[in-house]
Amino acid sequence: MIKARKLTHSTNHNRALILKNFSVNTSTDSIISQITCGPLEKLNYRHHPANPTLEVHFVLSEGARKFYNYCTTTGFVVVDGKRLEVEWANESNTEDTTGSMGVPKYLFNEIVHGSARRVLICLKIVPDKPLNHLSLTDFPNPELHLSKDFDIDLIKHDFSKYGEIVEFGAVISRKLCFSIHFTDIRSAILAKTDLENKDSMMNAKYHDWFFWYGKDPTDKPCYHL
Repeated sequence: MIKARKLTHSTNHNRALILKNFSVNTSTDSIISQITCGPLEKLNYRHHPANPTLEVHFVLSEGARKFYNYCTTTGFVVVDGKRLEVEWANESNTEDTTGSMGVPKYLFNEIVHGSARRVLICLKIVPDKPLNHLSLTDFPNPELHLSKDFDIDLIKHDFSKYGEIVEFGAVISRKLCFSIHFTDIRSAILAKTDLENKDSMMNAKYHDWFFWYGKDPTDKPCYHL
């Protein structure tokens, strides 16, 4: 859990890094899977044919500093066989200079008090699906896990209006459950707020679903051997 004291402490330090030295064919989620040391506020993939880069803004400057040190001192961060290179974001390599400041106050409140993250977990109870099987030795009938009204393409269309989506991830559950990974915490906040608004079209459409913020996959420690 991110505490208000720690977040306030980071307001005068750089939180943004530029990641490079990876193939243009490398997927964004492959790079994100190698990022550690704390949750991200947002990220921006620049698809330059000769030199693609990924700009990441950590929520805390401490997380950015730890990941920078981890990359530059160990060489352990490898994507598709290439060692990831990292540098601090500044006016010479990015147009987005907000990483040199703390996160905005309203976003600060959502992160600390509302546990807002880039990841939104979506869960639905499938009608008539038994949650317990009589025998653990019997192979379950695949039709028990089939949700005939589940259309992932339609869900992608509905949620992409809130912002760019990195990936849809599977969540292990006895219920129908998946995660939506946005590039920006703000997108997840907008989506969740709209879903909870009883007067919205999204609430009417997804009224039988449950939504909450999930843990950012980058929010894990980096270990030095």
